[in-house]
Amino acid sequence: MTPHRLTALTACLLWCAMAPLRAAPYVPPNDQTIVATVRTQIAQGEGSDAERTLRHLRARWLATKATGGAVTVSAPNPQTLNAATAYARAAIEQARREGDPRWLGAAQAALAPWWKQDAPPAQVRLLRAIILQSQHDFDAALRDLDALVRDAQAPLATRAQARLTRAGVLQVRGAWQAAASDCQALAQTVPVESEACLIELSSLRGDASAARLALQQLSQRAGPHHQAWLALMRAELAERMGRLEEARSLYKQALQTAPDTYTLGAYADLLLDQGRLQDVVTLLSPYQQVDGLLLRLAIAWRALDAPQATGAIASLQARFDAARLRGERVHLREEARFELLLKRRADRALSLAQANWAVQKEPADARILMDAARLAARPDVAAQLAQWLRAQGLVDVRLARLNNERVTS
Repeated sequence: MTPHRLTALTACLLWCAMAPLRAAPYVPPNDQTIVATVRTQIAQGEGSDAERTLRHLRARWLATKATGGAVTVSAPNPQTLNAATAYARAAIEQARREGDPRWLGAAQAALAPWWKQDAPPAQVRLLRAIILQSQHDFDAALRDLDALVRDAQAPLATRAQARLTRAGVLQVRGAWQAAASDCQALAQTVPVESEACLIELSSLRGDASAARLALQQLSQRAGPHHQAWLALMRAELAERMGRLEEARSLYKQALQTAPDTYTLGAYADLLLDQGRLQDVVTLLSPYQQVDGLLLRLAIAWRALDAPQATGAIASLQARFDAARLRGERVHLREEARFELLLKRRADRALSLAQANWAVQKEPADARILMDAARLAARPDVAAQLAQWLRAQGLVDVRLARLNNERVTS
């Protein structure tokens, strides 16, 4: 079972959904405008280890698909099933690394023979749940995850991953007690993940100082393959506590060990809060194809009065418009931030932030809702949010600062 930080289990899944949208039809102003940079096809033997592995798994899947015969829920061809799920897992991981949702489409295509079945093979059901929650279809994802947790015939590792994934979805939805129950149930199966999961939940519910020490001790005991996501968890906790230099150091550690778009975005947010705008530009300029990162880059460019801001804002607007035309609702937090910080439309940002809050309730969701409510002059919304935060016991100096600004304004 691949280890993930609790919310980066959802982050590597949710981030794929909220990072790049497919672009809307766009007419460049002149022939010199670069619309996109497309990598040429990788020659055999070239590319990263991950890319070579992905290419190999895709070739094996296509070969078995051509010769594997019929696949049914009652008697799936084992070779075809194994090849399809191996490629789907690799494609999902590539989506996490690159922030490119087309890899999720590739994963779904590999699972197509079983995708609409009520009770597909366990490994398909798990991957389907991961893709569904990346699309913010949390109810459908939870149905699959609930079924897997109850399935005594499913492999132990699959059930453990399903429970950990369910804990992540429940945490995103603000059901922290239910998430803690899943974390506790994993203590014998994946002890490091279980402990980290419980520590993070306790940090959100008011035990930040104790959680910080516990995570530091856990990191010292954990193996090398746990270090990147533990560093990421520790960085986010340090940021919520206002320990910003500690957070910066930990984000750098996570990026050096296992860079991905989620960690890049989280670190960029810290740099934006600190006014380190040029650092944001340096960090994110190579990742303009990822919309969530382009958004942060555009915020930095706008604050720097850089000429690149205009094109970035236009590109983001086109992509959000295209998503709306397709009926997608998985990018609400990013679009709310776009409307608030780049378009200066507080009422529109508040509407989007409220719709997003109805779906997910992480600290970043609370932050954009509080900020939008304050700037839209809606003290009633901000007061309701502050009441929820108090009831949950959430400790976050950034939210406390926004709440104080609301009260004193």
